[in-house]
Amino acid sequence: MINRKYIVCTPDQGLEEGMAHIVNASNESEALSKYAQHVMIKNELFLEYVYTNSVNMSYAEHFYRDHDGYFLDNYGNLRVDTDYAKQCFEENVRKMFYEHPQYASLYLDFFYYNESHSVKEAIARWNFPNEMLLYLWFADRDYAGELIVLDIDELIQIS
Repeated sequence: MINRKYIVCTPDQGLEEGMAHIVNASNESEALSKYAQHVMIKNELFLEYVYTNSVNMSYAEHFYRDHDGYFLDNYGNLRVDTDYAKQCFEENVRKMFYEHPQYASLYLDFFYYNESHSVKEAIARWNFPNEMLLYLWFADRDYAGELIVLDIDELIQIS
């Protein structure tokens, strides 16, 4: 397999220090996977998003919904009863992790029983496996926004 060099970055932060990375990979997909593994799942904002056990402004928001939309309105009011919300939440988590039921159990335990006072404490206490964090990141590509993956060999070089 031929290894190539790819630049991976976000369009708006690509030239800021530390935001653009050169990734050795055999293709764009592998470059994106390596970038996610070495950069994105270690990103402080992403970890805060994942390791916050609230139903809004966190990863859990994806699960706190049914076919009619989110359970909370713009004012934080619940549009359904709490038993139904809990049932749907758990079903949505299990559906997301259907190939990895151990991740579903771990996430539900975290969500219901995390009493950490900070994200650092939650990470230390729950320590989600990197594979689980990658799974979450790839499932919510909107969180990271657009990423640019450029093959360096295909860039025009000016001498």
